[in-house]
Amino acid sequence: MQRKQKHWSEELSVDQGEILLKWMLAGERSAPKETEAIAKLLSEAGVGPGRRVLDICCGYGRHSIRLAEKGYRVTGIDLSEANIRHARQFALDRKVSHNVQFAVGDIRNLQDLLPMKSGQKGGFDAIVGILPAIGYYDEEADEQVLRQLCRFAGPKGVLVLALTNRDWLMERYKFLKERVDGRPAYEMHHSHRFDYTTSRMMETWSIYQVDGQDLRHLSTIEMDRRLYSLHELIRLLGRTGWRCLKSFGNYELGPVDPSEPMIIALAEKR
Repeated sequence: MQRKQKHWSEELSVDQGEILLKWMLAGERSAPKETEAIAKLLSEAGVGPGRRVLDICCGYGRHSIRLAEKGYRVTGIDLSEANIRHARQFALDRKVSHNVQFAVGDIRNLQDLLPMKSGQKGGFDAIVGILPAIGYYDEEADEQVLRQLCRFAGPKGVLVLALTNRDWLMERYKFLKERVDGRPAYEMHHSHRFDYTTSRMMETWSIYQVDGQDLRHLSTIEMDRRLYSLHELIRLLGRTGWRCLKSFGNYELGPVDPSEPMIIALAEKR
């Protein structure tokens, strides 16, 4: 019997989870600013401290922990066990374990991770997804995830969703090299091509361990993901039970524009 091939997200988040965690931690300095923008949007939507927040694809807890420090009651979910182990320790170190809990799992299977009794309504006042796994699979999977999120949101639940802006990324790098310092140190080499007919980006991640002046190849991961423009994301949200209220192109909450890297959407449950 032929073994089922792993999806690239498992190869990256599970098989290379410890290296991915180090790569993500290198961007920690931007987390406070991002969290301030998220908290501002939640507050403007009437979701203040003390309310329940679900953080999907939460990584190592960079936003979950800081929202918990602001008084939110947070549940974080991520596919990577390495991320969740770090998130739990992070919560202990920051003394917010009473306000945040974490689970390992795939957001396509939220019904298994967050079981509800038959007929029970969702209880989260807000759902946050900062660069979540939207677009990692196919559009049917994206719709499935967003419908599940709608089910787990309360009657006046809101969604803060931040994705990479298709119109920005399609003209970006052809090759990128990043170094993750430490002992050992790593290099991540990225190259990509964009399919304009499907709005899918095929990206190759080659991961190397730095060995003196040499690089030792560890893994090559072929990624394939769907990117969204603002009008496509608004339609996707509309098909899955959400109504987009506002959109922004960066964490300063400026407008969406091809020169801005993000699409940050604030939506409400219809």
